[in-house]
Amino acid sequence: MLVAFLLYLAAIQPIPFSHRVHAAAKLTCATCHKTQGGHMAFPPESLCMGCHRSVAANKPAIRKLAAARHPIAWERVYELPEFVWFSHTRHRRAPCATCHGEVAQRDELHVEVQIDMKFCRSCHQKTGARDKCGTCHEEK
Repeated sequence: MLVAFLLYLAAIQPIPFSHRVHAAAKLTCATCHKTQGGHMAFPPESLCMGCHRSVAANKPAIRKLAAARHPIAWERVYELPEFVWFSHTRHRRAPCATCHGEVAQRDELHVEVQIDMKFCRSCHQKTGARDKCGTCHEEK
């Protein structure tokens, strides 16, 4: 029971961030999160400040962002085990909400979708994607 409870706790971020507010401003996931080597990256502070030089620039969180001298250490919400190979590039046709839940409606993020082998294989089978072990795992 404790494990189930912990899955739904919001990740505590170093700066408050609302995906809901940004989605309402018509920003998409791809506006801020770019693919780097098959992984989706956290946006650089300079991208955020492109808008926030004039939008809500007086808020404490934005002032903290503007003053950052190092990349913000955002807390990951979803993380796959090291033995799983995954590329966002290969999954780009699927809506982000398929695996990440309704992020665009959230002020704080938490694990909404239990991403495990059963979840992934179910999707691969529905879409006709390869589901042999070596597709996602290094075969020895």
